[in-house]
Amino acid sequence: MNFLYIINPDAPMALKQALLVSLTGLCVVLLELALLTIIIQVISRVVRAFSRKKADAPETVIAPPPAPQVPRDPVLTGVDEPTAAVIMAIVSDRSGIPLERLGFRSIKLMQEGEK
Repeated sequence: MNFLYIINPDAPMALKQALLVSLTGLCVVLLELALLTIIIQVISRVVRAFSRKKADAPETVIAPPPAPQVPRDPVLTGVDEPTAAVIMAIVSDRSGIPLERLGFRSIKLMQEGEK
């Protein structure tokens, strides 16, 4: 068989040769995919074997640190309780955090120009 048509792309190729080249290319691609599948399965089994060995080892469970204790009632300075309740509700709504998860230490009335 003459493979000069691979070197010279301008040379005409017969139908039989074109089908043979196409079939050869298709076989190469399918063999490479099969080889890739086998490689992936081998790697998967190796990784599972190592993960089982690690799973057999005892794990040390670290308890989360306790939540900081925040006083339930904030210290109100210059603010009455209904106003403080409105302020807490607005902060909860705008931040998207439920009110029971927020902890207010103090609420203080500030004068104009005070920081």
